[in-house]
Amino acid sequence: MTNSPLILFIAILVVAALLISTVVAMGYLGSLFVQWLTRFLNRNIPKTDILGEYDALTLKKITANAAPALTSIRPAPDGPAPYPLDQFVAKAFLVSTVLLVAVPLAFAPEGRHVSLAAILRLYQPEPFAAAPTPTPQPIVDSEPGVLPKTAAGLPAGNAARGKTLFASNACSSCHAIARDQVLVGPSLYGVWNTAATREPGVATKDYMFESILAPNKFVVNGFAQGLMPASFAQSLTTQQLADLLAYMEKDLSQK
Repeated sequence: MTNSPLILFIAILVVAALLISTVVAMGYLGSLFVQWLTRFLNRNIPKTDILGEYDALTLKKITANAAPALTSIRPAPDGPAPYPLDQFVAKAFLVSTVLLVAVPLAFAPEGRHVSLAAILRLYQPEPFAAAPTPTPQPIVDSEPGVLPKTAAGLPAGNAARGKTLFASNACSSCHAIARDQVLVGPSLYGVWNTAATREPGVATKDYMFESILAPNKFVVNGFAQGLMPASFAQSLTTQQLADLLAYMEKDLSQK
């Protein structure tokens, strides 16, 4: 939030004026309370043993046995003489301070003057905005059999979906994923690492791409051609092929 220096300065002055007014008001009310408490105690607490604090004439009479015995000494019933002018000045200062500060701020129009609402907004925290939940993007896929010529034309794959495809297409019934276990075709344990050594000059992803779509182009030693069907080139979509390769890269890269 961008705050105007003028608004901040006026806000500080307002707060300072309110604090000073509060201190003055509290001091004035405290003095009234002390004044009332003093009159109350002087009227109701006997002073039989304090003789020299009121006036010298009374003390002189008591000392000379010229006055009867005293049971209590009290000041004037109404206490000290009040100061109405001081009280009026204090009240007028308190009221005028509140009016001069609060009224202009409360009724100042927005945009032209510094209003009370604008000052209060300076100290309001920005509302917390939760990060928007990203909307999942739909998978843009092709028709089955409409595949790119090379692995470089595949979109990003999803390993979790590829693992499901691996099971639903019965890949695991012909290829074991355990070390040195042979079912119908060769084991796929660590195939993502060993694939780069199968065909000279053919990278891992390109070899796996070729092995799924054209399995008879290169056959691993010890296995006959035609064991793996060549129908995946017509049944898989571009995204499904990318997902299968992502699964193999993630889970079949053991060493």
